[in-house]
Amino acid sequence: MIRLFVAINLPTNLADQIDMLCFGIPGARWISPEDYHLTLSFIGEVDHYTFNDIKNCLSNLQCNSFFLKPIEIGCFYARGRPKILNVSFEKNPAINQLRKKINYNLSLKNISMHKKKFVPHVTIARLSNTPANRVATFLQSASLPNTDPIQINSFHLYSSQLTKNGSVYQIEESYPLV
Repeated sequence: MIRLFVAINLPTNLADQIDMLCFGIPGARWISPEDYHLTLSFIGEVDHYTFNDIKNCLSNLQCNSFFLKPIEIGCFYARGRPKILNVSFEKNPAINQLRKKINYNLSLKNISMHKKKFVPHVTIARLSNTPANRVATFLQSASLPNTDPIQINSFHLYSSQLTKNGSVYQIEESYPLV
């Protein structure tokens, strides 16, 4: 079995700028900048046959390249406690269209994705027992140094292996946008 998801990479210069902000919060497990990605669809575990079907059906997808603008560093909460620090991106019809096409193509192969509300973001840290006031202070002082839109020219099929030190990601296939 292989655990899969579809995502967009961040350009190295933006990832490096974000990484320079990643310090000073107790209980934060910071994500390595080379692992920053914006998940479009989480597929989950599939067998090898289904994995090949997924690679093939995504290769038939046609979608235009587009620009995406990072807007702020924020936090997702679970049961009132801070859980995930993230960089959010502006809402953009083009990313929604790409996501819909991915999900539609996968559904034609009877591949079901996890259904969650789509909020374009990149996780930069997972938090454990982090005091909410420390997160609030971080969010007030952390700002993105470069908020220029980034051009999205491709998306990727990733595999993810869960380890005791966190997830290990590998790009299995890349798909260009036109």
